[in-house]
Amino acid sequence: MTLIKEGLGSLLSLALLAGCENYSGANQPTNCDSQFVVSDNRQIYLYEYRDSKSLDFDLLHKFENISNNGAFFDCARNTIVSPYGYKGEGRNESGVSIFKLDTKEVRDYNIPDGVNGQLGLYKNGVLLSSRLIYSSKVDKNLGFVPKSEIISKKYVNDNPDTVTKEIINDYKNGVLWKRYEYMHLFDLNKNKIIKSYKQNADFGRVIDGKLHAQFIDAFGIVNLENGYRKKIIERLSIKDNEKGLRLSVPANIISVFSDTGYYAITTDKSWNYSESREHKILKNIDANSIYMAIDGVLVKQISLPFKKPSYAITIGSEILVFDRGGNHVSKYNSLTKELLNYDISELLKLKNYSINSVGYTNNKFIFSMTNKKNTNGIIFSTNNEFSKASPIYKVNMSNMSVTTNNNIQTSFYRAVR
Repeated sequence: MTLIKEGLGSLLSLALLAGCENYSGANQPTNCDSQFVVSDNRQIYLYEYRDSKSLDFDLLHKFENISNNGAFFDCARNTIVSPYGYKGEGRNESGVSIFKLDTKEVRDYNIPDGVNGQLGLYKNGVLLSSRLIYSSKVDKNLGFVPKSEIISKKYVNDNPDTVTKEIINDYKNGVLWKRYEYMHLFDLNKNKIIKSYKQNADFGRVIDGKLHAQFIDAFGIVNLENGYRKKIIERLSIKDNEKGLRLSVPANIISVFSDTGYYAITTDKSWNYSESREHKILKNIDANSIYMAIDGVLVKQISLPFKKPSYAITIGSEILVFDRGGNHVSKYNSLTKELLNYDISELLKLKNYSINSVGYTNNKFIFSMTNKKNTNGIIFSTNNEFSKASPIYKVNMSNMSVTTNNNIQTSFYRAVR
């Protein structure tokens, strides 16, 4: 049994699942806003709220997929979509698994250059980041290229045996090359890649047909029609008086994209100045605060009322920040600059758990959390005002992602623990 309800009134439908590791329920979803998926790197659970007003939910389906990464429910096609990074005997197969709920058919669609994760929905498909590294000439017509992607002249000069003659000749003539992994658009109607972009991306959010994303050490916007990239802000490493290293954008921050722009949320573990590997601090920037990128510079917007912010999501122009223990939430409206704070410590009385990820439907939030040993997790739901909560469910999962029809970009790896 992998799901246990704490407290009174346990669900009969869940109790019947005891010992059934390959459970696939017969129920079919009825309302796209009523479902959500909780998954880790192996298990995928599809849940459904009992009704629009209830915070309680039932398990509809359970699947397993090795190296699952950000599985989500495609309500329009009644399928579970599960990108995966490695499968097969040699653990060298990557792609997308499609679970059809009506026929129970499961099929893998291989992607040769690997899958690192999913970046959001666009048109009829899902954007995927890949793993295989390529190199090509820098195309100035496609806009911004982060410095971390450009092959340095020093590397070309120092490694003539590992660099092609074309690259060596181009660098003599001032033509630069870049390294990158492809970003693919996988069409969910055709179940194949229909478009690719020469751009690394760690995570992102599609806003008005453009992908706002983190490009390793930079943040920018990709026009998904023509592939043109625009810089928001870049993390540069700057030597400070030959003694220390200063970062233009701190490390160990929470990054989010709202309708109004890119925001960096500093935490108790953030740093932008280092005199050594052991001594890393914030200098001339505040911890536990929300910053906005304006003209390529971080500008402070507001301080958070609690320590240890760990996770954040955006809903339109609102930014919701959660503390590590799941006891406090701040909601910042980036248009009105208003900050609302919620203390939910007495509502749930959580101890020794840390946030993995938080998803949301039109009027509910879904929390996923893991214990200190990172061996077992819990999930529960709250209303929009964080004044009511569902019972807490234990799940045999860790490093969980929660995806909904409203947002499939709520991955656990974005949490600062």
